[in-house]
Amino acid sequence: MLPHLFLGNVRDVLQLVDTLRTGDVGICFDTGHAYLAGNLYTATPDVARRLRMIHAHDNRGVRDDHLPPGAGKIAWGVWWRQVASSGFHGPIIIEIAARPDARAILDDAKRGLRYMNTLIADHTDLGANGR
Repeated sequence: MLPHLFLGNVRDVLQLVDTLRTGDVGICFDTGHAYLAGNLYTATPDVARRLRMIHAHDNRGVRDDHLPPGAGKIAWGVWWRQVASSGFHGPIIIEIAARPDARAILDDAKRGLRYMNTLIADHTDLGANGR
């Protein structure tokens, strides 16, 4: 959901998906892109009824860092409560930036997976800062 990309805003994506008039077509929601676009928390309820997959990654709000969830500025607790209340039960892909060191990539992926598993398992008790 980056406005400079084709179908880069929620309204256009939903209009296209709704025009297809089938329940088999849905949306892959990218947390990092939505956060950069400034609409992560407002777009989630809008796309919830068509949400089929999530690309989960974090950033610091400046560029598309592809950090593991929990390593940037996204308030994951706030966001996950929105997703959980929508009834979403689809796949979540941890999307990590490539680096020359394969071990570092694997470590980031494991850290992101642990974070998301904890978030999902305990989304009602996330602490004072919502992360």
